[in-house]
Amino acid sequence: MKKYALITDCHTGSAVPLVKQLLDGGDRVDLIVLTHGKPDLLEAVDLDFRPKHHGLSDVPAKAYPALAAWLGHGDRFRFRVADTPRTFAKVPVLRSLLAPLRAAWIRRICRRVCEEQYDAVNFIGRYNQEDLLRYLSGLGGRTVVSLHEVCDHADPDFAHPNEALRYLFAAGLPITVYSPKSRDDLLRYRGCPAQNVHLIPFGAFSSYRIFDGADGLDLPERYGLMIGWIAPYKGLGVLAEAVRQTKTEGFRYVIAGDGKDPAIASLEADDRFVVMNWFLSNSEFAELIRRSAFVICPYRSASQSGVPQTAFVYGRPVVASDLGSFRSVVAPGFNGELFPAGDAAALAAILDRLAADPGALPALQAGAAGFESRFPEYAWSAIASRFREVTSLVQSCL
Repeated sequence: MKKYALITDCHTGSAVPLVKQLLDGGDRVDLIVLTHGKPDLLEAVDLDFRPKHHGLSDVPAKAYPALAAWLGHGDRFRFRVADTPRTFAKVPVLRSLLAPLRAAWIRRICRRVCEEQYDAVNFIGRYNQEDLLRYLSGLGGRTVVSLHEVCDHADPDFAHPNEALRYLFAAGLPITVYSPKSRDDLLRYRGCPAQNVHLIPFGAFSSYRIFDGADGLDLPERYGLMIGWIAPYKGLGVLAEAVRQTKTEGFRYVIAGDGKDPAIASLEADDRFVVMNWFLSNSEFAELIRRSAFVICPYRSASQSGVPQTAFVYGRPVVASDLGSFRSVVAPGFNGELFPAGDAAALAAILDRLAADPGALPALQAGAAGFESRFPEYAWSAIASRFREVTSLVQSCL
């Protein structure tokens, strides 16, 4: 039996199913969420807890009852929060004044984590995450670092890795990424040691099932869904143009999620679209996918996305741009369809076919529900085995 800690600020959708798989395999696991007061809404987690003080706090199971029941193994699992003062990123004077206090609390948290003598600590974050360098230097050599984002999609600068990446490369810590695209991008950085980079994908975001319940949203009877944080690189404009080219009547398209894109304004007067431009609760997120006919990911670029892995939880096929991150989990005709990125006409043809022929969907939905049969490396059992392999590489805490 091993003892692991998984530390993250927001990536619980992909972390929690791994926690469950490790618990099911007999390991002890602590999930530590980084907070500044009451945690923001976490992916696929029903947490209702505000820490009473900065530092590490244990979260009672009554603060996450549905997740506790879903995970089981309460004798080998701890939910903890690691709280630090707010960053005040938009108030430079306060940010500067509080920086030493934040640094002191992070050092204290890291000491507490090291005292636990975990077999491995998995820090899950992003290359540009606030305080990433402080946590990496404080947690020491028993750390595996998992990066959801490795560069700026719009303007990557591989010749000049930031300070946190330079530290990570020099420290020799194992680095895991979630897609071949992220691996290839990370290896383009000057000084990145290829032998330390490992690919471990994430599987279905299966803990969203704890939010299944009665329908509460006023939604069309039949619709395609684009869901998640809205940003220009995710291709809403491509979808909007594709829908304008479709010929099928009586089928709607729901755009759901917070964020900004100039294309949103053009949809408000088009009754083929339902726009829900706000931060979605876990229950809303789950219901929107569950009631959809299929999910659309018209991205112009992508490293990886959790949207397909959530759609598959509910047996919903994915229509996506033919980018590496989607090609890795979508097999055309099996659990979805692919089209050339940015090609609105090709997307329109797929939308028309699926909207006009509901009989085409059951086979795709069955493939989506069983996507692990086609992509066994995305089964959580395989992912947990790979996780154990990589975490076995780390040394003792410094």
